[in-house]
Amino acid sequence: MLAENVEAEESHALPAFKVFAEKNVDFADALLSIKSKENMPVLTWDKKDFKKLDCEFSDDLV
Repeated sequence: MLAENVEAEESHALPAFKVFAEKNVDFADALLSIKSKENMPVLTWDKKDFKKLDCEFSDDLV
């Protein structure tokens, strides 16, 4: 439980908020980076943010 009457619906939310704050990236990118650690690489146009994150990604969208 986060606070009285407040709960995170997803187990990835809190680690993603930490990455979001520490790396100065979009929250959605932070959340995807956390989820990608479960053997799910990310396909993105946003190389700038993902280069800051510890995750596997590809920008080969052709």
